[in-house]
Amino acid sequence: MIEELITYSEQRLAKTNNTFNRYITQEIDWSDNLFSIEGARGSGKTTFLLQYLKQNLKPKHRLYISLDHLYFQSNNLYSVLEWAATNDIKSVVIDEVHKYPNWSIEIKNIHDLYDELQVIFTGSALLEIQNAKADLSRRAVNYRLDTMSFREFLEFDKNIKTETFSLPEILKSHAEISQEIKKLTEAPLVHFQRYLKFGAYPYYKINENNYHHRLMNTFNLVLETDVPAIENITYTSVLKMKRLLAFVAQSVPFKPNITKLAELTESKRDTVLQHLLILERARILNLLRPADSTPTHLKKPEKIFLENPNIAHALTFDKAPDIGNLRESFFYSQLSHEHTVHASKENDFLIDKKYDFEVGGKGKSSQKLKKKNEFYALDNLEFGVRNRIPLYLFGLMY
Repeated sequence: MIEELITYSEQRLAKTNNTFNRYITQEIDWSDNLFSIEGARGSGKTTFLLQYLKQNLKPKHRLYISLDHLYFQSNNLYSVLEWAATNDIKSVVIDEVHKYPNWSIEIKNIHDLYDELQVIFTGSALLEIQNAKADLSRRAVNYRLDTMSFREFLEFDKNIKTETFSLPEILKSHAEISQEIKKLTEAPLVHFQRYLKFGAYPYYKINENNYHHRLMNTFNLVLETDVPAIENITYTSVLKMKRLLAFVAQSVPFKPNITKLAELTESKRDTVLQHLLILERARILNLLRPADSTPTHLKKPEKIFLENPNIAHALTFDKAPDIGNLRESFFYSQLSHEHTVHASKENDFLIDKKYDFEVGGKGKSSQKLKKKNEFYALDNLEFGVRNRIPLYLFGLMY
């Protein structure tokens, strides 16, 4: 009965907290009647869309459904959407679409017949809308929800609100921005160290003591459930991916030896490269490539990073994560939100094929960088000067 889904929807909405809204709220054109939100599992896609329904629509005009609900074991999505379109529902949020085989075809058919019904759908970060069975790429706009930035964490954790700053603004005015952040936070470096350990995924607030354990469970869910639902791989391949991730986590950032990784995981070379690409699409790894390359499983990356510093704390277990790993993972994750990140021939990162960055601690020598568009992004530095910029400032861009 459809009443079962309505009850489930309103129960989820009743539990939804509206006190904190993600950055993406300001980026979406809410007048569109068909779009998707993709992002890493645990990044907050479901909460974000429940907030939208709760804040903007009356109960009689809204519906949230998750396609892993038991209802869809014996009922189809199309009939639910048709009911919604003919019963004054204005907006339907469909979660976990990758759990339902014909999701793209049924959404397309409903949109073609009832284009006044707003349909918003979410799925694994592994989903590629343009490769869906039905041609949704020309119909649906796709938005990406990244893990929380340092700026968002300040608001979420301490209710400290600051504006966003573009990369050119940070490069030009980082001294003034640092002064402003100091007034707002008093101890920006203390908050930053806390962010590196806890701040990427909103659910850390449920229980900080078991947060990293929950993060490990999230990765297991991605590898054991999401990946097989989307990729044509066996459980043996999933186990090899886990082994690959465990090895990478203990070593990053590093220049990968694909032959060695193949031996460790008892895989072929191309299989290792394909698995790395899947882990990148799942938002667990970031693969750093040369500026003249394109993302492909046929070429090895220059370096491998964890997608964000929280993952390092989760996967290194009782060991302290490598500080260089934390710094570079943070810089990569924050810059990749709106900029292209490549391997630099002379330093650590090349941004937009224009800006060269060396990432490190505040004691790093200033002798290396001498060109106009070369900069340091330095940890444990509260205030910078000239091309020496506090690392935490790059977390204020979204």
